[in-house]
Amino acid sequence: MVVSFFKFTLEKLVVAKLIGLPLLALDYFYRNFLTPSLAINIAILIFASYTASCIVVHFYRQRLD
Repeated sequence: MVVSFFKFTLEKLVVAKLIGLPLLALDYFYRNFLTPSLAINIAILIFASYTASCIVVHFYRQRLD
């Protein structure tokens, strides 16, 4: 179950981009300058958006069944 939940698919990538890119843009405009922790913020945003996309896809597939 856990492996299939986090399995990388194109559908999850698209959902993650839809969630993550606005968050990244808001974070960048809020700070409005580059910091050393920007790489850490980007990594956290990527992980969080992909995890959120896994949840969205899971509930979407569960609703279709």
